[in-house]
Amino acid sequence: MSKWTLIFDVDRCNGCCNCVLATMDEYVGNTHTGYSEAMPRHGSPWMNIRAVERGAYPVVDVAYAPQTCLHCDNAPCMQKFPDAISRRGDGIVMIDPVRAKGIRGIVDACPVGAIHWNEEKQVPQNWNLDAHLLDAGWKEPRAAQACPTGALRVLKLGDEALSVIKRNESLEQTPQALALGSRLYFKGALRLTSALIGGSAAITVDGRQEPLVDTPVELCSGDAVLARSVTDELGDFRFNLAADPGEEISLVLHHEGRRYQRKVGKTGGLFRVGVMHVNSLAGELQGLP
Repeated sequence: MSKWTLIFDVDRCNGCCNCVLATMDEYVGNTHTGYSEAMPRHGSPWMNIRAVERGAYPVVDVAYAPQTCLHCDNAPCMQKFPDAISRRGDGIVMIDPVRAKGIRGIVDACPVGAIHWNEEKQVPQNWNLDAHLLDAGWKEPRAAQACPTGALRVLKLGDEALSVIKRNESLEQTPQALALGSRLYFKGALRLTSALIGGSAAITVDGRQEPLVDTPVELCSGDAVLARSVTDELGDFRFNLAADPGEEISLVLHHEGRRYQRKVGKTGGLFRVGVMHVNSLAGELQGLP
């Protein structure tokens, strides 16, 4: 049977939070009988967007990711409270607003913090993908409808169709999401899970500091080259480090037939590179033919 699936394109999201506002507009002050009590006006929204910051000056990256119910196939909340929580045939995890009333432990049963306690109504709540609208014939929830960039898509897909999209768009999930059977998939997840190592390359010409453009840069661990890049029109370069290599990291800059190397320091959990200035590197570190 086809199931509702969330697909989030990290590179498309600009953090506008239209999805958050649309969901709040649908639920704050509105009870949908048989589906959910009204969402509180204040507190954590059921659909939220978090910012993920990476890197250090001069190269910094900010990406965004949704925080909401994953509608897990192996939902721990449903396993702990089967009388109050169910998963529909279309994959939507529903918290019964009547049977769940007064059971605060349901909030703690969610490993990703996507169930919220409504103090006024004394009931746990999640975002059920606007199930009342989908059942009325809507093609997608309001959060997806309100997304101006197409970063959030909510599609009803069979296993074969989902497999095709996963392959064609290189969709990914975290290990935790895989174990839970999450219905949320990411495109461009590397910006959420990897460390960013970035910096700038420059040279002094006639007393002026100029960017080194189209200059090869290598990210190395010991004698191994982990990745290669080329500086852009501003002299900037960046690498996504998916895993800790466990050894000292260095950068090698190639300019006019010479190799200039700099060790990468890590402070406060961030890899700090700064500006690799060829004139300084030549005397300060090593320039190898």
